[in-house]
Amino acid sequence: MSVKTKFSYRLIILAWMIFFVFLCLYFWDPVENGDVWWHLATGRWIIQHNQVPHWDIFAFNKPNPWILTQWLGSVFYFICYGLGGLVGLKVLRVILCLLPIGLFALHTRRKVPPLAILVLAYLLAMSLYTRCMLRPFLLNFIFISIFLITLVRFKENGQAWYLMPIPLLGILWVNIHMGSFVYGGLLLGCFLLESFIGLLRNLKDNRPDWRKAAYGFKGLGAVSILYLLVFFLNPYGLQGTLHPLRVFLIPDYIHFPHLSAHIKELLPPDYIFSVRGGWVIGLFLITTVSILSQRRREMALILIWLISLMLFMRSQRGSVFFALASVYTISEYWPRALLSRIVLTEAQKEIIHRSLIGVFIILLVAGTGRKIQKYYVVDGISRSVLAQRLRHGPREVVAFMWRNNLHGPVFCDDQTGDFLLWCCYPRFKPFIDTRQVDFESYYQYFEAILNPQRFWPRAEERHGIRIVLLNSDAPTYRLIPYFAGRPDWQLIEVKGDHMLFVKKGAFVLPAEILARWSRWQATEIRPEDFMRLKALVALGPRSAFQRWVRPAAGYFDLIEEGVSLLDASLGQEALRRFIAAMEIDPVAVRERVSM
Repeated sequence: MSVKTKFSYRLIILAWMIFFVFLCLYFWDPVENGDVWWHLATGRWIIQHNQVPHWDIFAFNKPNPWILTQWLGSVFYFICYGLGGLVGLKVLRVILCLLPIGLFALHTRRKVPPLAILVLAYLLAMSLYTRCMLRPFLLNFIFISIFLITLVRFKENGQAWYLMPIPLLGILWVNIHMGSFVYGGLLLGCFLLESFIGLLRNLKDNRPDWRKAAYGFKGLGAVSILYLLVFFLNPYGLQGTLHPLRVFLIPDYIHFPHLSAHIKELLPPDYIFSVRGGWVIGLFLITTVSILSQRRREMALILIWLISLMLFMRSQRGSVFFALASVYTISEYWPRALLSRIVLTEAQKEIIHRSLIGVFIILLVAGTGRKIQKYYVVDGISRSVLAQRLRHGPREVVAFMWRNNLHGPVFCDDQTGDFLLWCCYPRFKPFIDTRQVDFESYYQYFEAILNPQRFWPRAEERHGIRIVLLNSDAPTYRLIPYFAGRPDWQLIEVKGDHMLFVKKGAFVLPAEILARWSRWQATEIRPEDFMRLKALVALGPRSAFQRWVRPAAGYFDLIEEGVSLLDASLGQEALRRFIAAMEIDPVAVRERVSM
């Protein structure tokens, strides 16, 4: 190995080391407010009762039948939480996101140049970040990666024993997430179709290797049948086996088509042509060039890539599947012939190669530094995102509800409902949660948000709701002016992006809490403070470059409280919060209030 080659090799090793550190920090996020809480609550219930739920164990009204195909995933997350708490969940997120990247790098190490693997792995990481929420869905990407590697190796070697991991892993996947039906079935179906067409061509042309093609088709067909039979290995029996089919084929089964119109991750991506969507354009262009540069094109991977693209264009949830299909397609169709046409001397190639590695290292270092700079401001204290265990949520308001002996049904958004299921069900019964088991409650929820004057009084009387917990970062923000203007409801607590209203006279509360509304209305602001705030807001938002170099606070509780209080027509108290926030971090106030 020459000195130049040794230097490039060491440079690549350095790049991979920095990339590993970058990925660990990149995915080291606080635990979010959302699905993870109901999965933890369900996993706890399954372990305590030693059975899976067949009826809604967290019902708001009457229990509905519930087939939980993700039961093993819920148990897995609860065990991880029991072992490591919130930090354990953060570590788990990093591991689950690193595994698909590592599997891809190991599989392609002899097919694609090292620098190209780095770039593709980086683009794959960008896609993973869009769907790295802590829930069983995250485990799909590991299974998809293993299935793709297994099927590609079987196609290269023709040995049926390469396929043995598929039905064995299927036993786990079927009980972890319904992605086993969507993604697993799609991958097997595409490769089986390609094998069948190849067999027909061999028979038609009377080629001598038709027996080998027949052997491959039989082996893949047998494994596909075994994989289908694996769907019967679930605690719900035939009902659990048919559940995925009913979800997609019967509109009124769980009302999936109706709910999907209101769930952001099931809507088409709106960020493709922004900075956030750069990875999409990059993968699309590289995959297209790679496919077109080859004269002989195998059908399976191309078909999988096209279907993944269509699924992604239809729903943001398909982002990582599209990225995985892209990088594995690129690895199989890497345009060596096309790149070889570029006439350069060895010295020129070495200079370009080192320069590209250097640029990539600089980008990784800059990205790492930017991640370290990100912070939250809570209770006047600035905390790094890396040190934050829990992302902002209703925890403080829920603690306030416990201290003041509140109880009963709670009208809230679905993510807040998840947290209530985990920490305080059945004392507080959330109106909805992200499980979407009770479609009737979801329907009434959106009715109340879109037309509270007409639909809220009926919902309040029917369900006996005396507690309303609104989130300014959720659709419930529309209800803040409505409840602030109702004389029979009172705002008693504001913490971060959550506001707590209670029905007057429903609970015995301390006089100090009952007097808050009057005190907030009487808040006075000094003219000089108001002029300082006005001058700061007049500057407008910072440029994209300024925001990249010095990111503003990802969350600032005083600012969120001010925004909520403005919606409640408590302008003076809102201004007081903004001014207090300005004393701590004027950049964050400028960014948030100028939006």
